Amino acid sequence: MKARYLLPCSCGREITVETGQAGQTIRCSCGAEQEVPTLMRMSSLRRAEQAATAPPSRRWGLRQRLLLVGALIALPALALAAYLFWRLPTREQVVPTQAPLDELTVGQTWQIWQDLRTGIERRPFPAEAFYERLAQTNRQWLAVALSVFVAGLLIMVSSVFVPKSKRRRLPADSAV
Repeated sequence: MKARYLLPCSCGREITVETGQAGQTIRCSCGAEQEVPTLMRMSSLRRAEQAATAPPSRRWGLRQRLLLVGALIALPALALAAYLFWRLPTREQVVPTQAPLDELTVGQTWQIWQDLRTGIERRPFPAEAFYERLAQTNRQWLAVALSVFVAGLLIMVSSVFVPKSKRRRLPADSAV
């Protein structure tokens, strides 16, 4: 395996060169041409293996943090909203349907007669009022869940407007 060295460029980057490239001219990614030193002078450059022993630390920037926080807020809220939407009670589930007139007992028939004698608009059936309260509570929680979901989405979208962080470049050691 050939020895590899880091040749510093005027832009601050370091170009990896091998001993077989000694004396050649190479181009940096910035476009500047660099002359690779001779084998004798190449030993004064920093070895690439030494630089590889300290891996660069990958830290999350503000953009990634905002995306994560937004996702952690939005996804559970969306799951809760979907659950509440599918569990929205229907009137048929809560309010019992009337049996056919042939199957009513004498007491049930008498109760219906009393309700009709006093007037239809007298009061809602207790089951109807219970259904209305249940449905209203479900709709309120659904609105809260959707609001939290929208807040999570806004946090995620705000990460797009955060400028990219510029990584600090360490000064290159040209002499070993």
